[in-house]
Amino acid sequence: VALPKELGWRADTQLKLLSVGRLAYYKGFGTLIEAVSTMQGVELLIVGEGEQRAELEAKISASSRPGEPPRVRLLGALDDAQKHSLLAQCDVFCLASCERTEAFGIVVLEAMMHGRPCIVTDLPGSGMPWIVSQAKSGLRVPYEDVHAWRSHIARMQHDANLRKRCGEAGIQA
Repeated sequence: VALPKELGWRADTQLKLLSVGRLAYYKGFGTLIEAVSTMQGVELLIVGEGEQRAELEAKISASSRPGEPPRVRLLGALDDAQKHSLLAQCDVFCLASCERTEAFGIVVLEAMMHGRPCIVTDLPGSGMPWIVSQAKSGLRVPYEDVHAWRSHIARMQHDANLRKRCGEAGIQA
C-alpha cells in the first residue's frame, strides 16, 4: 500500500522507529517520546488514537528543539493495510508498555512477521518480553527507563547486523 508522504518518515531519517497502540497511559508512549527527543537521525511514528493524545502532543511539542522538526509524530488511527505498510518500512518496532494491562501485544508478532527487530519493555507478567526473548527478535528494556530506551535505540541505530539478525529471527519464529 502506497502511503501519503505525511504518513511516512522524513527523508533524512537514519533510523525509522514505529510504535502502534491506543494512546493510553499503560502504553508508555511518554517514555518513548522522552527517549527519542534528543536522538539525532531518529524519528518515531506512533499509530493510534486515544484519551492521551493531547497530553502526548504537548510532550512532543515541549521536547522538540526550536527550528527543528519534531522527532516524534502521532499519525492517528490507520487501517490495517496502512499499519502493515508502515511495519514493512520501519527499521525497528518499539512497544514501551508499562503495565501488565499489556498482556501480550499482538502487534509485536505483526512486526516480527515483517522481519522487523523489536524493542519492548521487560515487563513482568507480560508476554511481550517473553516472545522477543524466545524468538531472539529484539531487545528488552527495563520498565520506564528512558536512558535504557535511548541506549537500546542507539544500539539498533548503529548496528545494522543486529537489526538484520533480530529481524530474521522474528521471521523464523
